[in-house]
Amino acid sequence: MAQQHQNRVAHLKAWHASGLSQAEYCRHHDINPNTFCGWLRGSQVAAVQPPITLATVTVTAAAPLPDSPLHLQGSGWTLQLPSSTPPTWLAQLLSALT
Repeated sequence: MAQQHQNRVAHLKAWHASGLSQAEYCRHHDINPNTFCGWLRGSQVAAVQPPITLATVTVTAAAPLPDSPLHLQGSGWTLQLPSSTPPTWLAQLLSALT
């Protein structure tokens, strides 16, 4: 029984050091993923998770799109509006047309 426990702990430590996902590690070592999760829950190794690190992300504005008109079509009518048409005005227009 002690050998079995040591084997499980060795697998859990090897998994942590491997950088693999649980599923990948289980596939490589022919271990049932549900069994592995049970080992992880019952282990002190589970508490030794690597720290979470945050990445710095730089966001830049996208290039403006060319001004293309907005085309609306209904039963027997077509409406072409500039893309700069305010959404609130468009909502009022559509509400009045229906």
